[in-house]
Amino acid sequence: MRAAAARLSLILLFPPLLAFGCGPQKNKAAPTLTVRTYNHAALPAPTLERAERLSDDIFHQAGIELEWVECGVSPEDTKKFAACDKVLERHSPSVVLKLIPESMASGLPRPAERFAIAIPSTVFVFWQRIHNAADMSGIPEDLMLGTILPHELGHEVLGTSSHSDCGIMKPILRPEDFGATELGRMRFCTEQATQLRTILRSGKLHE
Repeated sequence: MRAAAARLSLILLFPPLLAFGCGPQKNKAAPTLTVRTYNHAALPAPTLERAERLSDDIFHQAGIELEWVECGVSPEDTKKFAACDKVLERHSPSVVLKLIPESMASGLPRPAERFAIAIPSTVFVFWQRIHNAADMSGIPEDLMLGTILPHELGHEVLGTSSHSDCGIMKPILRPEDFGATELGRMRFCTEQATQLRTILRSGKLHE
């Protein structure tokens, strides 16, 4: 199994990149990736929901559907715990997404430029870093999260060594890339979209 995720950086002072060499994918018999979400950082529902919609759009372009399942983070969230348990019973591809505050992130390996890491089966998002970067750059938090999530979910399916020189899996995401997400132009490159569909249809994520 792979170890830690690849680096994802926000660089603010670079000229715009050339257009991506990626085309939209037909959504025929689309495979599904289920994302079990733990909102430990207590993100406001509108922020999280818009980030999920942006992620949906990027995966939809690749011919893949995302299913978001909100999981419990306190003993009172019994219905959410039950919903997550049902996902495990399906034996279909799923990953865990944990949105964590600084107090939970301190023990994880995270270089200064990293907003999230993907380890086998789990994506950790360092919410305070995204909040700070959004405040500094003027890029909306939900737009940043909605661009970072597909990148990390891509690693969960494709593996650590899955960076590309175009599209959402570029090793460095720049301000114009977040703008591309907002305009619906950010996507997986064609070859990676094909790999994603093949892996998800197999029922086994990349090992």
